[in-house]
Amino acid sequence: MYEYEFEQIGHSSDTVVFYCSTATLLSRKYYKKDFQVLLLRRAQEPCKHLWCIPGGFTESHETLADGAIRETREETGLVLDNVMFVSNYDSLLRAGKRRVIASCFTTVFTQKPEVTVDNDEISGYKWVNVDTVGKHKLAFDHTQMVKDAYASICKTVQT
Repeated sequence: MYEYEFEQIGHSSDTVVFYCSTATLLSRKYYKKDFQVLLLRRAQEPCKHLWCIPGGFTESHETLADGAIRETREETGLVLDNVMFVSNYDSLLRAGKRRVIASCFTTVFTQKPEVTVDNDEISGYKWVNVDTVGKHKLAFDHTQMVKDAYASICKTVQT
C-alpha cells in the first residue's frame, strides 16, 4: 500500500436534528422559538462535557450523508431516512490537534422523537430552542452549524 508523506486529513459527518410541529411548518409563519434542536453532552475528549450535535468520523466505505445517518443512529438511536446537506466546515483549528473537515447535514422531525444516548460517547441530551442555542457552550463549530442549518431549513420550507 502506498504511504503518503503528508498528514492525512480527517472527515466528519455531523447532523443538526430539529423538531418542529407539522402545523407550524405548514403555516409557513414560524420563528426560531418554534424549532428545537437536539444537543448531546460529550462524554469523552476532546471537548468532554461540552454540548454538541450528533456526528463523527466518516468511514472509508460510506458517503458523507450515510456517515451522518450512521453517526446519528449510533449516538441517539434515531433512524433517519434522509438528510439535507447544509455546508462544509474547514477551519484549520476546528478540532484541535488534527485537521478535520466536517460536512454538516440536517433533518426535521415533526413529532419529537425518543432519543437513546450511547453512554460511551454521550452522557446526556436535551432539546433546546434554536433562539437559545448561543447560551449553551457547544463543541467545535457546532453553534455555526446549527445557525446555518436553521437558515437552510427556512429557505427550503419557504420556497
